[in-house]
Amino acid sequence: MSSLDLRILDDTDDSVNKVIGRYSDGKAVEILRRYLEPGGDLSIGEATKLIDDMLPSPDERDLHFQLGNFGCLTLEQAQQIPYDHPAQMRFARLLQRLQRSYKLNEICCTDEGSKIYASMHSFRTAVQEWYDPGFESGTDEEAYWINIAAFIARLAALDILDGTLWAISTMKDALESEPSAKYYRSYISAAALWILCAGQWLCNEVLRPQEANPCGAGIWEIEGLYTGPTHGLERWEFWQKAFAAAVENEHATDECKKLALRAVNLMEGLARDGLIVSGPIGTDALSPYGRIFDYLGESPRLLKSVLVYLPSIGLHMRFGKYARSERNKKNAEILTLDGDYLIAHNLYDDCNHCAYYITCQINSASDIIIDRT
Repeated sequence: MSSLDLRILDDTDDSVNKVIGRYSDGKAVEILRRYLEPGGDLSIGEATKLIDDMLPSPDERDLHFQLGNFGCLTLEQAQQIPYDHPAQMRFARLLQRLQRSYKLNEICCTDEGSKIYASMHSFRTAVQEWYDPGFESGTDEEAYWINIAAFIARLAALDILDGTLWAISTMKDALESEPSAKYYRSYISAAALWILCAGQWLCNEVLRPQEANPCGAGIWEIEGLYTGPTHGLERWEFWQKAFAAAVENEHATDECKKLALRAVNLMEGLARDGLIVSGPIGTDALSPYGRIFDYLGESPRLLKSVLVYLPSIGLHMRFGKYARSERNKKNAEILTLDGDYLIAHNLYDDCNHCAYYITCQINSASDIIIDRT
């Protein structure tokens, strides 16, 4: 495992060793080195405690210390860690621990006079400034951007931040546009790393739409080479084909081609073995008999293991390799096959006992299983 050389990049900045209370950037970097370097002498628990101890509490903060400064320092160090180095994930796990600290709690907005607090809000704001593809090709900044893309993807996978804005913008720039030859390798590499580092999370975002965040709803808009629906298997497969094309592209380096090929294989596996589908739910979805129609019949290969999700009651229907129809402890009962459709009657939620009638088009009567998570 190669060693790291983490450092503050602007060593001419006099504030590096300036101590504010118990905190200084220099001391923070030294703790990170001791934790992240191969053979370092700090465990994740010890590193978390040392950083937490020196951060000022909300009552101790003043104009000389802003949590955003610590966020920028964190991102500056993360971009120096190669995307395939184990220290990237170790660093992400450290932030997962740190976000529990009340010292990183701060007001993110107000709602009708009430203050709303969020952990590491300034860090998330700093990401918006650091995740910038405006680099010069062939410079350190190019490598830094690819590294930071992998790191932010890992944070999204760990639910430390909502990475939708950065993930979708990266995929659109790389796969739904035509990057210039100068930037092709970087854009494709960064997009592939989102798949490799946060593929399951991103698959769910694309195939199972969540309630839209008004601040980032526009990121899903269709433009460029892709002309299909904003969410669904069609967009996922479009990206997969674009990665496959990158494997043969003359502007892609060998490293870029390897990442693209790995992304192709992982995307196929995620769609085949772990697809989560939320079909269009009509206006009657909250009535006793909501209905979902899905497009499983268009892709027979997906039937190996497909999860159909009913968000309103948290009920999942899984098409798996074990064929059975049964009443079980999870209160799913009576599966019947009507032509090309699977019909599940009387699916009861344990909490509110709502009944649902779900219809899903399939290609085979076999491989049917009901599950609820």
